[in-house]
Amino acid sequence: MPPQKSVKPKKLTQRGHHRGNLTPGPIGNWPLASRILDMQRLAVTLSDDPNTKPSDIWNMLQSFDVTSTVRNRLDRNEVERTPRALWERFLSLYIAACITAMARKTGVLIPLERSGLVVLPEDHFTENDEGARQKASIPDVTGHTGIVRSLSPVEGEIPDLNGAFLGMLQSRLKTELAKSGLLPVTDDDKKNPDKRIREASNRFSGQRLFGITRKATQDYLRGIHKDKEPNLADIVTSNGTPYIFLWLKSLKLLDDIVDGLLRGKPLMRTTGEYDNDGNSVFVPTGEGTQAGLYGVEHDER
Repeated sequence: MPPQKSVKPKKLTQRGHHRGNLTPGPIGNWPLASRILDMQRLAVTLSDDPNTKPSDIWNMLQSFDVTSTVRNRLDRNEVERTPRALWERFLSLYIAACITAMARKTGVLIPLERSGLVVLPEDHFTENDEGARQKASIPDVTGHTGIVRSLSPVEGEIPDLNGAFLGMLQSRLKTELAKSGLLPVTDDDKKNPDKRIREASNRFSGQRLFGITRKATQDYLRGIHKDKEPNLADIVTSNGTPYIFLWLKSLKLLDDIVDGLLRGKPLMRTTGEYDNDGNSVFVPTGEGTQAGLYGVEHDER
């Protein structure tokens, strides 16, 4: 094979992906959510390009930080020292933090946190020489950033999602996949999932998955608010679904749930019990990455 000509990596900010096309205002529709997904896919592609430099990774972060509150908390030297093998994970978690900042800016984050659907890590504390608790200037490296250490300053912006909600989402996805004849039926099906995975990729577009996420969000919130403000669930669903969908995508949870169902290895399982709001209790099965997974057994609402 003749030597290949070196290809200069594309910039994330080229045509249609310029930072100016995004604003910290509400993500109120599918087209804008789709645009962010396109940016994320391009960022991942660039992270896999051997011609991409650590400085390129740093520069592309600005495109996602539309609130200008995330990148400036990171140490550029630490970011550029992130191992190349972790670039994709770094970008996914960073984007999740940027989505949190957008949700906070618009006020959507508050009702999502109050409902228990979204859970952010608590502030990190250490003990001083006298044994008194004090807030750490730099959070302990735990949770999501246990491996991607360069993101530890924004760990509090990387959310977990409630297990009951994930169980509802999995149930809706299972129903839709079954209607399409894509769920494994026999043991042989479970051993050979590749054809079903390709078919599901063709038939379940991002917009279709967005719609399913919206219905699961509505299911969860209606259960929470049924005895309080019935209309509140629909309002929060309308305003919050785009952020929830983007968190699910950036944390790989939506992909894990679909992939698990197609392989006959669901990410979540029901315990047969119910929480205080009447929702079925779901816990992880141990399959998938489980990044961003908040089990309802820890829910203190």
